[in-house]
Amino acid sequence: MLSLLSGRQVIIKEIRSDATNPGLLAYEIDLLKLLEKITNGTTSVINKTGTKLNFKPGIIDCADGLQVEHECSLERSITYYLEVVSVIAIFGKTDLWLELTGNTDDHMD
Repeated sequence: MLSLLSGRQVIIKEIRSDATNPGLLAYEIDLLKLLEKITNGTTSVINKTGTKLNFKPGIIDCADGLQVEHECSLERSITYYLEVVSVIAIFGKTDLWLELTGNTDDHMD
């Protein structure tokens, strides 16, 4: 989120590298895909093992006011996504028209 707001690239290494299941989790990757949809020019490059992320922010254009549809990972509630997107959308060049589908109730959110 801060990378998008500041316009600065972020490289994160050794993501859960000591864990039994190393790397980014499916819902974290899904959130990155959503951020790419609501911005222009944002890229997320993840290495093969998922333990390194190179995030290059783009312009927060809220898809130029066009409707964005995103199917959220069922591992997390839609609230997980909204916590990030609602802050980002405030700084968008246009209004954000977003339709999320997925889980509305889980044990973490």
